[in-house]
Amino acid sequence: MKSRCANLLVEYGGIRIDTILKLGGEGGSLTLIGKKNDDGGWTFFRESQESAMTDVLDEEDQDLLLLLNPRTRMIGCDLELALKSLGRHWKQLRPVEIHPDFRWSMYKLVIESRVSNLYHWKKICLKNNPLYQLAEWISSSKHTVVLSGAGMSTESGLPDFRSRDGWWRNMDPHKVANVTAIEENYELFWGFYKYRIETVEQYSPHIGHHILAKWEKNGWIHGISTQNVDGYHVVAGNHNIVELHGNIRSIRCHYCGRSSDVADFLNRLNCSSCQGPLRPNVVLFGEMLPDNAWNQAFQWFHRAELVLVIGTSLQVAPANQLPCLTSGHTVYMNMEMPEELDPSFDLMIKGKVGQLLAELDEMLDYIHSGKEE
Repeated sequence: MKSRCANLLVEYGGIRIDTILKLGGEGGSLTLIGKKNDDGGWTFFRESQESAMTDVLDEEDQDLLLLLNPRTRMIGCDLELALKSLGRHWKQLRPVEIHPDFRWSMYKLVIESRVSNLYHWKKICLKNNPLYQLAEWISSSKHTVVLSGAGMSTESGLPDFRSRDGWWRNMDPHKVANVTAIEENYELFWGFYKYRIETVEQYSPHIGHHILAKWEKNGWIHGISTQNVDGYHVVAGNHNIVELHGNIRSIRCHYCGRSSDVADFLNRLNCSSCQGPLRPNVVLFGEMLPDNAWNQAFQWFHRAELVLVIGTSLQVAPANQLPCLTSGHTVYMNMEMPEELDPSFDLMIKGKVGQLLAELDEMLDYIHSGKEE
């Protein structure tokens, strides 16, 4: 880590540097800047200019006094240490600019202390924060529903089919996930879904799944319609679930519909009743969504005051039409922003689903604690 930071300092003149935190006063400023690394972490630098800020410093802030010049210095890869390097009174200075990725973490540090300028911190950290706007919508909504997709699963470790690095790049879905494949190329069909089932069983729900289960328990969301077939929402504890495309761990006979065990399918057995081929109870290409699942989702989204679309590219019909049913707010959250995405969403938030939901959860707890008053 130290060697990487040292190398970055040498390259400083030719790399992109973002403002992390800019503190100002009359006549000068103190700025924490940073470079985002390939692994998602940050390397931090600090900039300072001579100013009237010396009147908030005392003898214990001698290190900060040395910084009051136009020089830029690297301070390392740890945010907490970077903030400490700004002096003991950095929270008392007026915030001018804060990087969106750090607004909530900064505000949590500020509210732990008694500061005279809390209004300015709150204005920048919360009122201009789309995640906090969403937290307020969730808190006030009487009927919030979720549409989840592959982005929820990939953070658990499962391969994605439709991202730029997904499985579909190397395999024609119409040849393997098709109704005709069961009868014309069952060996390929069975091998593909055997691998998928075994992969699903290797992983488990991540923090985002558990947060959605908590929100359902708290009454903050009222239903989840998912395009995923891994069953992780149920495993995490959600009960109001519509699995639009079925569940890969549910097995039935393709001919007579009789239920069977996952082990029977994995062992390549036939139906014990009619000797027909076994298959996962998922929606294949060439099949319609189950009427009961679609009707339930339709009702939920039609009466929703708030719709959260999480981790889906919205490329698959008819599930991609569900957000259009609501007259309330719509929010899109995903690691990737498809070029053809409907621009009518009220909020579009890019990032890892688990991290976004974890931060939202902290905000909701903060709102419901009454501390924001």
